[in-house]
Amino acid sequence: EATGNEFLKEFMTSVANNPMILNEPSSVEFLAQEIGQTLFSFMMKPIDEMDLKQSLTALGVDSLVAIELRNWCRQRIGLDLSVLEIMGTSSIEKLGEFVAEGLLIKHGCAVRDGDTFLLMKAP
Repeated sequence: EATGNEFLKEFMTSVANNPMILNEPSSVEFLAQEIGQTLFSFMMKPIDEMDLKQSLTALGVDSLVAIELRNWCRQRIGLDLSVLEIMGTSSIEKLGEFVAEGLLIKHGCAVRDGDTFLLMKAP
């Protein structure tokens, strides 16, 4: 687990230095993997059964697990998600995409329908 945390810390440092890496499929894949592994550890399921396309409902994710994941996202990724946002995603993979988009917005850049625009950063 310690090495996984190190990889995530390094990744988050890279994102802080260059948020645009979040537009790369490999970054979304990395986030989805990290989220999936975290979910599976919360639910005490074997990691080797993880399928990123599997729905959170099929996994048995409930609001309590979503609260744990929300807290983990806040602590490790620095992103505030609501339980409804987490539960509203169709799969671990989609949750990874949602988190990547949230981080882009947090860092002041977002991509919607191919148009890049800057968001106002609140002081």
